[in-house]
Amino acid sequence: MNKNNDINSKQYIYSFTLKELYDNRDGNFIHHDEYASELESPVLEFCYCNTAKFKIKSSKFGKQDKTKDGKVGINQTWYNVFVLFEDFYCIGRDKEIGFEDAIDYAINYSDIHIRCSCPASVYWGYNFISTEMNYLYGIPRENRYPIIRNPNLKGTICKHCDVVIQWILRNKDLLAKMFAEYYNRLNDGQSIYAVNTNGTTITIGKKNGENDIFFEQQEETVEEETPEEQTEENVEEDNVIEEEPVEEQGEETNE
Repeated sequence: MNKNNDINSKQYIYSFTLKELYDNRDGNFIHHDEYASELESPVLEFCYCNTAKFKIKSSKFGKQDKTKDGKVGINQTWYNVFVLFEDFYCIGRDKEIGFEDAIDYAINYSDIHIRCSCPASVYWGYNFISTEMNYLYGIPRENRYPIIRNPNLKGTICKHCDVVIQWILRNKDLLAKMFAEYYNRLNDGQSIYAVNTNGTTITIGKKNGENDIFFEQQEETVEEETPEEQTEENVEEDNVIEEEPVEEQGEETNE
């Protein structure tokens, strides 16, 4: 019998709601909850189809940091977080379902896919975990095992995704307003790709499917200071960008 057709072979199916991902985070791993609590609230940029796109400041934002060539500058990094509600594109267009009910279902019951552009998502294994558990948003998938920084595969999301999920759970009305604007215009026959926070429509690029955004790894953005602005203060380098062997498990870079 073909092994692939063997009735005894097993393939597990994973799915997670927002709350399930949040509840399964490891708040003690690399001070996750502590670092998440220090982040500023995210900004909801736009909504389209079944996806909401947020941006959130690095915890180093506005602080002195080092550029790649070792010079001192001010960190200006924003990370992008995408959240896709798997069933929402169907139920959001169903006129027999109240839109508030559709949003409530999406937030509380829909399977989701999520991704953050921060380095910790790659190097601390969150993208690997979410690839294995089938909730990573977009491509590429991550097949590199985080053998150095997270060999026991602790946690489910980085702290930026944590804060975004908390925001969504607290701000259902605003999210509903954004998606309602999108679907109302779509139902009126307008050619529309996304609605941003001031209610205007925007085009953000070609989209061939509902989960096909391609991501390049994002690094810290640091604006170089002029010589007179520099100080002698020692600034720690971001140790998350390059994967280096360590003897003991350290702390997550507080990006």
